[in-house]
Amino acid sequence: MLGAMTTSLRRRRCCGFTLIELLMAVVIVAILVSIGVPSMRNWLINQRVINTTSELVTNLNLARSEAIQKGQTIEVSFNSTAAMTCYSLHTTDRTRGNCSCLNGIGRACTDALGNPWNNGLVELKTVQIDMGSGVTLRSATNIKYRSPTGVPGDPTPLQIDIVGSSGGQLRVTTNGTGRPSICSPGAAISGFTPCG
Repeated sequence: MLGAMTTSLRRRRCCGFTLIELLMAVVIVAILVSIGVPSMRNWLINQRVINTTSELVTNLNLARSEAIQKGQTIEVSFNSTAAMTCYSLHTTDRTRGNCSCLNGIGRACTDALGNPWNNGLVELKTVQIDMGSGVTLRSATNIKYRSPTGVPGDPTPLQIDIVGSSGGQLRVTTNGTGRPSICSPGAAISGFTPCG
């Protein structure tokens, strides 16, 4: 009978996990996850910085081509609040007022109640970036593309920094003809020309 119990105990030990073994496995998985999650989060935010930068360059090129095609001055104006950063592409005439991306997509050239200003200004596109996305735009000035050449009225180059909460950053600059280019002021996002 004692031999049968010993055999029975050996079978139980060989076919399962002890509580200590399970706890060790859980600890090892938790350590691996804690190492991987922050780097995955940083990678996602850096991808958002890259996507936001690409969209901005596309929109600056759009504003430039619209100024040439429509024969009107097109302004790209930037703004921000504690909750978001944004920019809007629109026709402009300072004697008639200004458009603001803070009014919302499709409402940039309206008053705070959403009523058109009857000023002839036309919104072409508005982009709003929620601060919760981990990406912000920093621009000191707006840019106006003049018709019929699409060259900015102010030849001073525009500089826009697209900054991620992970430390990644890209910069969009324009040259004297208004053409945008991308550079990297830091090493956090690779694959871009370093800013000079």
